[in-house]
Amino acid sequence: MNDKLIQLAEQSTIDVEKYQRKFYWEADGYKFNNVNLARWYEKENNCWVEYKDRQFTLIKKVLEDKTIDPDRNYNLEFIKYLKGQYKEVKLLFSGGYDSTHIFYDFVENNITIDETITNIGLDIEPEITNEIMLNAEPLLEKYDSLITKKTFVQYTYGQINDRWKDEWSLFNCPYGDTMPPVAANIGIGNVMSTDPKACYIKGIDKPQLVFYKNKWYVISLDQNIGTHYEIPTIVYFWLDAYNIKSLIKDARLYRDYLLKSNSVSGGLQFFYLYTQDHLNSVIGRREIPAPNKKLTKDDKVHIRKSRLIEKEKFTTLYYYCKSLKKFQEIFPETLEEGFGSYNSKSKFAWFIDIDSLEAYTQQQLIPDGFNG
Repeated sequence: MNDKLIQLAEQSTIDVEKYQRKFYWEADGYKFNNVNLARWYEKENNCWVEYKDRQFTLIKKVLEDKTIDPDRNYNLEFIKYLKGQYKEVKLLFSGGYDSTHIFYDFVENNITIDETITNIGLDIEPEITNEIMLNAEPLLEKYDSLITKKTFVQYTYGQINDRWKDEWSLFNCPYGDTMPPVAANIGIGNVMSTDPKACYIKGIDKPQLVFYKNKWYVISLDQNIGTHYEIPTIVYFWLDAYNIKSLIKDARLYRDYLLKSNSVSGGLQFFYLYTQDHLNSVIGRREIPAPNKKLTKDDKVHIRKSRLIEKEKFTTLYYYCKSLKKFQEIFPETLEEGFGSYNSKSKFAWFIDIDSLEAYTQQQLIPDGFNG
């Protein structure tokens, strides 16, 4: 086996165990904190690398009573749980629909947020900064008395270059996003120190549904963890075992909408609220202060990609392209095919039947794929 692959696999295994990372990939005793590294190991050894949720057994236990109360505020209960478990509870607050919903569950119940952390974008991305501040600032000002500390993060190009200058950067540190990443979008854990006794709430996890053999499942996919995976004590708000019932409650609301809107045609179907901001109300997300200023995820990607060239950030592009070149040496098929096929091979940590509340790993539910 490739010496560099072994070195990185051993390094990754130490990291996963040291920080007890919630999500990871595993094979042959190695534990991977990086989806690309996991894929490389799988390719090199012609084996199956499993995507795992450390809380899977706990999720099954939480769902043992087989009940979901549509009138119960599971989010609030989870926030109170976190406040009792950690020295400080901090919120990654973008002003978007998910983090705003979580924000309201704190402040409207008179619960202090120990710190809000807002990434305002780079100095050459004023439209992104404007969108974030127009949505985040009004709430931060209105509920100032319930926020102990407000932090605004703006990356520097030195920090971005440090992230990309190692040609192995797409394999040698925690990473759980789709390929290719945007060169200028790096996780907050790369640019600020984090407190191991505090937790950092990230709200990215709208329900993703699979309709399969006339059953509805809410799922947890790899390559959907985002760019902040490197924070050891990150809490994915709706994916956590102690708030999983809130995710299922949202999944049922989303399923009801899909049925009423005649979106279900039968057979195998996947549903995900990605760019459909107008549907946030379907799952009960609260309105944000300036929805008319909201940029789509694709808008932001386009701005970040084009702005690097417009502003001649060639050092950043050089380091980034070197790391991408190394990736494509290992996965040469992406040179000709692009990244669509690579990204389509996502793995599932679990499927939860939103009616029976039975939870399954990928190997348990679809060991031979959806056509098995």
